[in-house]
Amino acid sequence: MYSYLNEHPQIYMSPKKEPQFFAGDVLGHQRNVIAVEDYRRCFDRADGARVVGEASTAYMVSRIAAEQIKSYNPSARILVMLRNPIDVMHALHSKRLFMNMEHITDFGKAITCDDARLWRAGRWKGQPIIRPSYREVASFPAQLKRFTNVFGRDRFHVVAYDDFRSDPATEYAKLLPFSAWIQRQAEISFGTMQTGAFATWLLRIGCEIHQVSSGALRAQCYLPK
Repeated sequence: MYSYLNEHPQIYMSPKKEPQFFAGDVLGHQRNVIAVEDYRRCFDRADGARVVGEASTAYMVSRIAAEQIKSYNPSARILVMLRNPIDVMHALHSKRLFMNMEHITDFGKAITCDDARLWRAGRWKGQPIIRPSYREVASFPAQLKRFTNVFGRDRFHVVAYDDFRSDPATEYAKLLPFSAWIQRQAEISFGTMQTGAFATWLLRIGCEIHQVSSGALRAQCYLPK
């Protein structure tokens, strides 16, 4: 979605895809951008774009990000893409293994282990890795509630990952009225999205995750009343 939005001539997305500026309670000093001056520089080249944005994933987990974003820009609109929470945790585990942020290769053991992980290289080498747990990342109900409470449903748009994967052009088109300022749709090339081992359903509102056995998870989902 970030790439498609960035192709629109009236939209400017920060080249630093995930500044994580407003997630200080989650990532601390290990955010990609810490100073507000550096955050503003992420949009230096917007050149009169009608909409500017970025794609920090940690904001959903943060307990303060929604309020801070609203304070920084009261007219901000929030776009969230949700995926099966079990798939989210599996993907995050694979990513952390690849980036040397996780040393436990067994998924079931990794998500239940509370031991600190240490950076093995880079500017924070030897320091504990400051990242939310797997379950925290996939705890969507509380995350959604925080943002809807702050922004209201008219400024908070949820995209189902499976819907976007199967028909990206249609889901993309729905975002343009949501952005409020986009006047026309650009010529965007939508290629075939990669399909992985994803479930055929996607969490849209909330889900409770239960561990059945080591490595096995069950998701109990519900719809709003």
